[in-house]
Amino acid sequence: MSACPEDYDNDGVNDNIDVDNDNDGLLDCFESLGDKTIDLTGDTGGTIDGIYNYTFGLESSDIILANWIGDEIGNWQTVSPPATIDGENIQQDGYISSSTTFDSEISLAITYSSFVDPVTGNPISTNTMGNQEWFSLKVPFNKTITLLDPDDQIIIDSNFDGIFESGITNFSNFEIRFRLNGENLDSADATFKFYSHLTTYFELTHYNSDPESTNEAIFNVVATCVQ
Repeated sequence: MSACPEDYDNDGVNDNIDVDNDNDGLLDCFESLGDKTIDLTGDTGGTIDGIYNYTFGLESSDIILANWIGDEIGNWQTVSPPATIDGENIQQDGYISSSTTFDSEISLAITYSSFVDPVTGNPISTNTMGNQEWFSLKVPFNKTITLLDPDDQIIIDSNFDGIFESGITNFSNFEIRFRLNGENLDSADATFKFYSHLTTYFELTHYNSDPESTNEAIFNVVATCVQ
């Protein structure tokens, strides 16, 4: 299991969140093409400035009720189906899992988001996370994601035992399972953020514990300091 992120320049700041990975005094983004948006409107994938190609994957517990919608600036909405009862009378959370695979390693930042007006940049409507949904964010097992959550807005299942813990404001692993710390959170107020350095894949699974209705969530992904 990959739990310790790399620190290329041994400066005590892991590569996922280090703004100067070679420690030469120049910020990585200054030495790069800068951040790039990822167009998620294609049916099967797309390209970033003709440099990186990517493809999408999607699966769910109910192909009728699940839905996925992306826009041209990296926002994507998942609609997770309701929970169901299996043959042993045990509730199984509904889920929708969306993934993106890149043909070369790329660094990413992922945030809780909302769809916005493409002209003004203002949110069309804020998205609200509730406490009957939870999420799993993954990269390849030999890579890591780092969560920065300065306001303790989400709780983390740090050892995959089904128990979510509060007070974890900086955490890294190849998979981070999280849910809201509280009753609800508007996307406009979200301050938590995920970072991954030089990965080829990420997957977000949106689980729904509500047996009566679907749950919706919107996240945003940006390619950071593109080389």
